[in-house]
Amino acid sequence: TVNVTEPLGDSLLLHCSIGETPCKIQAKARSEIRPDDTVSIAYDPARLHLFDPESGDALYHSESYASSESAAAAADHG
Repeated sequence: TVNVTEPLGDSLLLHCSIGETPCKIQAKARSEIRPDDTVSIAYDPARLHLFDPESGDALYHSESYASSESAAAAADHG
């Protein structure tokens, strides 16, 4: 269920709940999604990021994200 929508210019951030679990979902900016809507979600495994709900620590980043971070770090030190 969508609790809050947050327009970010080029995208729409949905603050949702799946049962009692809060989550944030990025949608297309022109989406007609409103608070209290029920939405179906799918994700691109190449762009997945998971975080610990208590500490906020990153638990998982997709391989494509990890590769781009490594390339950026190498460019900063090169």
